Amino acid sequence: MIKDLLQSMNNIYSDTNLNLHEKSILMYLIKQFNCNDGYAYPKYENIMSATGIGRRANVASALKSLVVKGYITIKKVVGNK
Repeated sequence: MIKDLLQSMNNIYSDTNLNLHEKSILMYLIKQFNCNDGYAYPKYENIMSATGIGRRANVASALKSLVVKGYITIKKVVGNK
């Protein structure tokens, strides 16, 4: 499992299809991924704090780009679980 994680991290760092914000967010999402539930659902503020991205709009843009590029999917949920 650790070997797979390290390989994934290396693949992200060397992926020329991703910009710095996308790489940072993708790494953070992997860190926050809950294997039991099968998803990561961090708040924008947590992503900003962890990655050093100072503007919410930049996080939103990078997340949208990751979806378009096929790296992640985003499912909107109404209300709290």
